[in-house]
Amino acid sequence: YWLFRHFRPELRDTTGFIDYALHLSLQHQLSYWDALYVALALTRRCSLVTADARLYRSVNRSVPNVCLL
Repeated sequence: YWLFRHFRPELRDTTGFIDYALHLSLQHQLSYWDALYVALALTRRCSLVTADARLYRSVNRSVPNVCLL
């Protein structure tokens, strides 16, 4: 609970990311849900930290702000 309160995650509307996430999904052979995370990180210019090695390998060359745990 402390971490949740400390970092205060934001709920974001993904409506504006639908087309972009679909494009990323097809381009990098990602699930649509993974592509939404990538699209959000790219548009917000923030890091995406993941433990998903497949996601990381799929995008690490073209999306530099994805970090593997």
